[in-house]
Amino acid sequence: MALIEPDAIALDCETEIAHLRTIVRRGTSAHSQLAIYRSQRTRCRTRSEALASVVDWLASTSAVGPREDALPAPAYQSSRDIVMA
Repeated sequence: MALIEPDAIALDCETEIAHLRTIVRRGTSAHSQLAIYRSQRTRCRTRSEALASVVDWLASTSAVGPREDALPAPAYQSSRDIVMA
């Protein structure tokens, strides 16, 4: 991050760059969506019910932004899994 700090300042995007740490820590929205879907399917929900849960989560987090406690656990084990996803 220090390497690109001058550019982030010049482009006035320090907040967005700082958010990258959050993405690495908890994954992307896509990771969360997959985790919710898989969790629902594991609980014997139908495909439609599992997708409805994902849509409900998207609606609730899109309105005000995701809360840390509303996010499922990351569905990956390491940063390598993020790249491979």
